[in-house]
Amino acid sequence: MSANKTKRLTLVRHASAEQDADVRDFERPLSRKGHNEALDMARRTLHDEGAKELQTRLAGKVETDFDTARRLFTLICVLQMRG
Repeated sequence: MSANKTKRLTLVRHASAEQDADVRDFERPLSRKGHNEALDMARRTLHDEGAKELQTRLAGKVETDFDTARRLFTLICVLQMRG
């Protein structure tokens, strides 16, 4: 990473948690729905960042809009998983 590149920190509040009156909010475990929400948010973030990186690397070679770059990144991920 170059020294002049701006870094970004994304803070996301946790997803749905179990209802437990005896435990502080911070300590409540995620519910099944909360786990799914957290995984979905992580996937979306990964694909959004991957799309931006593709647009940067393809600049000057291929013109793509964000949605197309995101779909291309998703395709690359699927092909990579299949080996």
